[in-house]
Amino acid sequence: MAADYGDKASNASKVYWDDVVKRFEAKNEDIKVDVQVINWNDIDTKVKTMIQGGNVPDILQTGGYADKVADDLLYEADEVLSPKTKSNLIESFAKAGEVDGTQYGIPFVSSARLMFYNKEVLGKAGVEVPQSWDDVAAAAEKIKAEKAAEIPYALPLGPEETQGESMIWEIGNGGGYTDAEGNYSIDSAQNVETFEWLKENLVDPGLTYENPATTDRKTAFADFAAGKVGMLNGHPTLIQMAKDGGVDYEVAPIPGKDGPLDSTLGVADWMMAFKDGGKQEEIRKFLDFAYSMENTLKFDEMYNLMPVTTDTLEEMQSNGKHKDLEPFFEVLPAAQFYPLGSTSWDVVSAEIKKSGGKAVSDDPGKVLGELQQKAEDTAADMGE
Repeated sequence: MAADYGDKASNASKVYWDDVVKRFEAKNEDIKVDVQVINWNDIDTKVKTMIQGGNVPDILQTGGYADKVADDLLYEADEVLSPKTKSNLIESFAKAGEVDGTQYGIPFVSSARLMFYNKEVLGKAGVEVPQSWDDVAAAAEKIKAEKAAEIPYALPLGPEETQGESMIWEIGNGGGYTDAEGNYSIDSAQNVETFEWLKENLVDPGLTYENPATTDRKTAFADFAAGKVGMLNGHPTLIQMAKDGGVDYEVAPIPGKDGPLDSTLGVADWMMAFKDGGKQEEIRKFLDFAYSMENTLKFDEMYNLMPVTTDTLEEMQSNGKHKDLEPFFEVLPAAQFYPLGSTSWDVVSAEIKKSGGKAVSDDPGKVLGELQQKAEDTAADMGE
């Protein structure tokens, strides 16, 4: 079972997978593969129902894996990938697929974040590309003073992806959602300081949306593509949107508290293999085939997505077709991730989406403290 990345019949993911299966079966006549492609809104519910009904898929490609590990449903990556395929995975992404030091989640596609800026807006305001938080605030002030853009800096902390925008800023101050031991640290001193800075330097002076806690990423992206925004954090999807909107944009490393970040937020979707059907050998053969460069390159180019394998990354960096993505390729290997290996993360992430954005309108310490308590309670309930 796989998620559908397409937005029309011609690029439906079923077209891709049917082709992969046809070529795989031609080489492996003793193995038959049945592919179901489900839209993103329904796939997790459908899989849950299938598992509860005892109709477990052999292979699943979707957004997360840790809950399946908690229920002891999955093969370890070592058991279903040849050493060659496993060693070809970009190390930071392979590591993000681990639970307690053992890899279960197999990265499938990836994304990373950089700062997008409107060249015309920055030029009109007479400012350089920001490198630090103070630079961001100063540039936003100038953009506002010169009326160069409606929204100097777009800060989407609404429920669509609060956890992503928040983590980008937290990384910029040496923070994040967990400490070195993997325990939740949502209300760490660094994180509280981060949201205090955002509140005092961007929100209160009116340099971003009036209420970031109700502003979703899709709104910020659409506003940037419409020329209304000076700067924001974005991923490769915004490239085509900006071009379609006729925006003369550039990307740059995300500014941190004291200078540009050398590590950014990385996001991945996952492949996993279930033990229930006992098809370990057949799964290994299929995954080794699916993860060959011919297939991964075709999928990544079909949707303008980022690779998770080193050979495909090298090919996309060198074949001259992906100039727009080159800055993103550079930051991929050092990307940082959500605590994906924590079985409680999905629940904690949902709580952050619900109320995390209020940290820039209410008392940051109080908002983050309440989230920290919920995270600790959830982790304890799940036996972490």
